[in-house]
Amino acid sequence: MKKIAEILGLLLVAALLIAAVPAQEQAQWHFDADFAADGLGGTIERYLAEKGIASRSVTIGWEDIESGEEWYLGADVFMEGASTYKLPLAMLYADRVAEGSLTREDRLGAYTVDLAVREALVNSSNNAADALRSGVSDDQVTYRTAIAVNCGLDPAELPSGYYTANQFSPRFLIGTLRTLWNNSEKYGWLLEYMKQAQPTGCFSRYRGAYEVAHKTGNALGFICDTGIVYTARPFLLTVMSSGLGDADRVLGEIARIAMDYAEYLADQDAATPMPEPGSAPIPEPEAEPPAPEPALPPQGADGFYEIGDADALRGIALAPEGSYRLTADIDLSGTDWTPIPFYGTLDGAGHTIYNLTLRTVGTEIAECRDGNNLPYDARYAGLFSVAKNAAVRDLQLRGVLAEVESEDNCFVAALAGYAFDLTAENVSVEGRLHLYAHGKIVGVGGMVGFGSGWFTDCRSDVELVFEDRNTALHCEQFLGGLVASGKFSAERCFIDIRGYASVNGFVHTGGMVGMYCGYGLVRDRMMSVKDNTVVGTISFFENNFTRRAYCRGFAGEQVDLVINENNDISGFKRDERFDFSVLLSPESCAEPRYTEALIAPDCENWGHTEHVCQGCGYFWIDSYTPPRHTPGKAEILRTPDGGCEALICCAACGKPLVRMDLSFHAFRQLHMG
Repeated sequence: MKKIAEILGLLLVAALLIAAVPAQEQAQWHFDADFAADGLGGTIERYLAEKGIASRSVTIGWEDIESGEEWYLGADVFMEGASTYKLPLAMLYADRVAEGSLTREDRLGAYTVDLAVREALVNSSNNAADALRSGVSDDQVTYRTAIAVNCGLDPAELPSGYYTANQFSPRFLIGTLRTLWNNSEKYGWLLEYMKQAQPTGCFSRYRGAYEVAHKTGNALGFICDTGIVYTARPFLLTVMSSGLGDADRVLGEIARIAMDYAEYLADQDAATPMPEPGSAPIPEPEAEPPAPEPALPPQGADGFYEIGDADALRGIALAPEGSYRLTADIDLSGTDWTPIPFYGTLDGAGHTIYNLTLRTVGTEIAECRDGNNLPYDARYAGLFSVAKNAAVRDLQLRGVLAEVESEDNCFVAALAGYAFDLTAENVSVEGRLHLYAHGKIVGVGGMVGFGSGWFTDCRSDVELVFEDRNTALHCEQFLGGLVASGKFSAERCFIDIRGYASVNGFVHTGGMVGMYCGYGLVRDRMMSVKDNTVVGTISFFENNFTRRAYCRGFAGEQVDLVINENNDISGFKRDERFDFSVLLSPESCAEPRYTEALIAPDCENWGHTEHVCQGCGYFWIDSYTPPRHTPGKAEILRTPDGGCEALICCAACGKPLVRMDLSFHAFRQLHMG
């Protein structure tokens, strides 16, 4: 027994010594590199040649986060990824936690979500990963479709083998790491777990004092690692190998070369000499590069320019008289929109422009008139600053936020600040529009600020807030759920208004329009307002020596005649206040406390974030995400030519989502495991 104990003791000491070797080597191994001459790519290729490593045995992807510089070896070669699949799988669960459809404490069999993710990333537990995968789908194609969501590649670019085997390419994994880095708030808990994984193996073997957040994989001779290395110039790195002897060391050495290159880049940044005192002024830091110039979107065979993203939408400014059609929902979050003029046709084709933010008026100036027919030059804010003889149809604006303060005469609205003979058919707007005004003639409208036109089957669901910030000037103020001031026809429109107006001047507020008048627009037409519904409340005060206090369900003040038939304004309420010291606002708490709830989208309903004040109950909605389907189990179908294809339909509504050709080999894999 004593002999056995001695042997066990020696084995333990040997094991400890072996385990300590990588830590001792961490600061010792470096490759003889000439980065100035070879760059990173040339240096790694020379390293592989000196090691006698064939290019078919290894694929590599690298990206410098600061500059966006990339280098690949076999960028689109798909190779067995071993346990690296656990990273995109864990990210899928972090997405669900962020959107509120799961919590980290929810259970997946014997695990909580948090424990399963931690065990899968830190200890590479297959049991934990199996629990995570079962929560996605037991079907291979469905599961592989789901974990591709964060790779940044078009699903059509992925080969059929991706869906039937555990294969990844360097470009796929670098794209996944890029999503991870760019959304660190969402994935922060994953990154912390990844920093705990393999502290002395693969990329961490020679890391020195650098942090490495990575996920390794090892299966049947395929050794892989993918992760983020936190040098002074952080970078993304993926290395996948097949049949390499001592692959752990090779991956560690490639990572060390990339670390040395990051140090080289940092040294280059620091090497810019500072001028001697008095010899020359220190140069000012370079300004941020200007935003890319807009470009006209592609033009279809029918002459319509096709708009599929925010950049294409901005391209309208280059040909405002053109005809345009949306081909997708467009997310405008993360940027303040610059209002643009428009004189053409916009066919929304049933699509939605969402998360539009307005903080400034456009550069265009157009004349508006007050109730005494006096002209004023004014500026305008909306998706369009001015819209003349324009037509908009089948379009939704969702989640509009306007917070505009202006010294000028100005009007703010969701669709167009100024409109002359605008035709709007089946157009809806939803959002919060706030104007903090200093000018003489000012207003805020749901769909249009100052203007004329025809509105058919339109909907306006808006919170309108007007605050007069120039107490020395008695302004002419206009506020309306559809139009702030103007003359128009409207048929079968629905307006839900929540208005708040604090005015040191003359108030013109109305459920549909603040002042119905064609001054400066059209006066010789007889227009009609038929079959419309107005609900909601306008709260206002008029702090003025001569009281007007216009506020009614259709028009606050009606100057021109109109055919008014079968309109329902019974759900509208006028709420006049007389305490001029309290600015009117939808939020009534002096110190509001908000809770936030993330509502996940489903097949038909938009996801969003709800903000609720715990004191007064006021709430608003923002950060919309479009409806999305949940992939169900793949169905394998025979094709007439004797082949087969996989069809994935939505598990909730049955809509076909993915159809792809599969080889006979893939067919056997799916059915035989």
